[in-house]
Amino acid sequence: MLEFDVSLLQIQVFLAVAEQHSFSKAAEQVNLEQSTVSRRIGVLERELGVRLFRREERPVGLTEAGELLYSRWRPLLAAFEQSVQVLERFRTTGASRLRVCTVDSLNVLNDMPEVRNALLRRQPEADLSFEYASFSQWRSKLLRDEVDVVLTIAFDAGEAETELEQEEICTCPKLVCMLRSNPLARKERVTYEDLRGQRFVGIREQETPRYAAYVREICLRQGGFMPDIAVWTSNAHGLISALQRDDEVLVCDRFLRDYANPLLRVFPLPDTWSALCAVRRRGNANPLLMAFLEELRRYYR
Repeated sequence: MLEFDVSLLQIQVFLAVAEQHSFSKAAEQVNLEQSTVSRRIGVLERELGVRLFRREERPVGLTEAGELLYSRWRPLLAAFEQSVQVLERFRTTGASRLRVCTVDSLNVLNDMPEVRNALLRRQPEADLSFEYASFSQWRSKLLRDEVDVVLTIAFDAGEAETELEQEEICTCPKLVCMLRSNPLARKERVTYEDLRGQRFVGIREQETPRYAAYVREICLRQGGFMPDIAVWTSNAHGLISALQRDDEVLVCDRFLRDYANPLLRVFPLPDTWSALCAVRRRGNANPLLMAFLEELRRYYR
């Protein structure tokens, strides 16, 4: 274990000097005397054994060691401040409130009453609210703290993001859907070779760039061909209604609303998987969220 004695105030003072490029302006920012700021920086440099600032420069500049420390300590302080804000919201609103958002093309809201009832049996004081958001809207809702958790599909959740974290609730195979009048609909199963000559329906990249990228990646990896995405919809709601011709298909999973339309024939896509995912801000300390996700996993198990 490293034996450095660095306080939160020292970190704040260091960041203030680094960002203000001035000991006097930093002193005003942290409400200390300039001499105190200089002394604390000196103590910090002795503690760490490196020079952090080029004091002879005007404005004051960071040394290479200072630049390295700044790149690590700025997000560290931001995470600390966020955790305090989360705790304050938790203190003022209590542990009984949970705001759930689902992507508006998913069919999961019909399942929520049973999940809610199971949660209420465990925590009768729980107050759950549900709302919709589009693929292009839900991230901003989470980042603005308008909701606690978003339910979406794995391709949309994407890779891990700095301020967000995700976990799988349940997995299922990807599906390919087509009109029953499509000649492929008469087959017992569909192969990637069958799909090579089909026209694919896609979601415009302004709504979500991940959908088309995911369809292309599946077809290239599993079938060795680039799919012809010939029909584009403005959102996921339009995927099924966009199937108008006997040579058109779309890729989805069982969570797409109305995928079980009797006018459609649905096949599993070989060697693929999808997942219902829960995405939340890192550091969300709401204990009701953990209980909700546990009941959600139990429901879809």
